[in-house]
Amino acid sequence: MVVDDEAYNCEVLKMMILSLGFPPQNLTLSMSGIDALSKIEESMKPGNERYSLIITDLSMPVMDGYKFIHKLRKAYSQSEQQQPVVATITGHSESEFFIKAFSKGANMVYSKPIKSELIQMLIIQSGLKVNLK
Repeated sequence: MVVDDEAYNCEVLKMMILSLGFPPQNLTLSMSGIDALSKIEESMKPGNERYSLIITDLSMPVMDGYKFIHKLRKAYSQSEQQQPVVATITGHSESEFFIKAFSKGANMVYSKPIKSELIQMLIIQSGLKVNLK
């Protein structure tokens, strides 16, 4: 899952992920933390495919990435389901943004721009299957 309020950023990440051979039917894009949480809650129902990797922006209106991660972690803890890998992408490079993201439950924090090699590493480390070309 990719969560970013900027359509352009979602499209760039989508193109990077799909270029690695990731099946398009397994990729979900969300334009807000609220929409992403709704999709995550639906995925947690019995018989539905769960998310193994969530890549989210930190600076979003209404619900920022920090609050989104906190709510995501809480939902998974309450349901006693396996937590997904959460990677954040931010336009900030100052350490306080990284520390705050880690304190909310992010596994990894990266500054923009992000390279496709890093996306490939995230996908492989989270155990997702890709058909590398």
